[in-house]
Amino acid sequence: MGMGRMDSEVNLYCRKVLIQAKAKGLFPDWLRFLKGVVDSEDLPLNISRETMQDTSLMQKLNKVLTGRFLKFLDEQSEKEAAAYEKFYAEYQRFLKEGVVTDFTHKEALGKLLRFESSALDKGKLASLADYVKRMPSEQKEIYCLLTPNRAAAESSPYFEVFRERKLEVLFLYDPWDEFVMEHLHTFDGKTLKLAEKAELNLLETQEGRRAAGSRSQITRAMAQGNAGRQGWRSTRLAAVGRKPGGGGGRGQVHDGEHAAHDEGDEAGRGNCRPRKARSGNQSRASHHGAIGGDAAAGRGRWRQVLRNRFSTTRVSRLGCWKTHARC
Repeated sequence: MGMGRMDSEVNLYCRKVLIQAKAKGLFPDWLRFLKGVVDSEDLPLNISRETMQDTSLMQKLNKVLTGRFLKFLDEQSEKEAAAYEKFYAEYQRFLKEGVVTDFTHKEALGKLLRFESSALDKGKLASLADYVKRMPSEQKEIYCLLTPNRAAAESSPYFEVFRERKLEVLFLYDPWDEFVMEHLHTFDGKTLKLAEKAELNLLETQEGRRAAGSRSQITRAMAQGNAGRQGWRSTRLAAVGRKPGGGGGRGQVHDGEHAAHDEGDEAGRGNCRPRKARSGNQSRASHHGAIGGDAAAGRGRWRQVLRNRFSTTRVSRLGCWKTHARC
C-alpha cells in the first residue's frame, strides 16, 4: 500500500478483442493500483503497436479515462460515504500523489481528500467542500494543523488561537499532508494555510481584549505620571525664574541673571559704544579705546552686583566670562 512501485494491470480491448495487455500510458502513474479492462469501440481492430505508442492518441485516452474515474469517485463519496471512507483509508496516498504530480486533475483530486476536523467528533472525516460550507463569510483561508494525533492537536499552542476564535481547523495526521497542501494551495477560491503560518492575533479574542485593556490602563497611568512630573518641574523652574522647555542646560542663565548682567555691563562700559561689527585694526583700536577712564570703576560695580546675585541665583562661570569679555 502507498506509493510502492507496481505495474498497471488495465488491459485495452476493442470490441472485445484484446489490443494490448497491461497497457502503459492508459492511466496516469498515480492510478497504477487500478485493475480491469478498457473496451473502446473507437479504435480500429487492425491498430498496430506503433499506433498505440502515438503520444497524442494516448494522451487523449488518458485524459478522458482519468476524468471519468475521478467523477465516479466523487459521486460514490456522496452516495456511499462509508464505503468511500474505507476506500480512502487504503488508497489515500495514491490520490495525494496525484495532487502533487498531476496538475491537470489537481482540483478534482482535492475534492476527494478527507481529514478529521475540530468541528467534528473524533474519527469523523470531512472534505474540503464541507469545510468551505461551514466557513464564516469573512473567513478567506482554510486552516490546517499538522499533528500526529487528535490529542496532540487539541493541546497544541497553535490550535489555541483558533479555539478561542471558534475557527474550524483540519487535522493532518499523515506526514505527507503538508506537502500535499502546499501543492494544492487553493480550493474553491480559498487559500489553504497551515496553522503555524496563519496571521491571527489573540487580541481579537475575549482574553486578548482583556489583556489589551489592562495594557491601555497601564499606558494611561504612565501618561498621567509623566504629566504630573512635568507640572512639578514647571513649578520648580518658575520658582527659580527659568522657562519650562527652555533647554535647562547648566550654562543657561535665567531672566533675572540676564538683567543683572545687563545692569553690570552698562555700568562697567559707561560710555562704551554699542557692540557692532568691526573689522581689522579699527575693531581692536575702538575696543581698547572704550576700556579706559571710568571703565575700571564700572567693572568694580559690575562685580559687586554679581556677588550680590550669587546669594539667590546660580550664575555659570561661562556666562560671567562671556559678559566680562564684551566689556
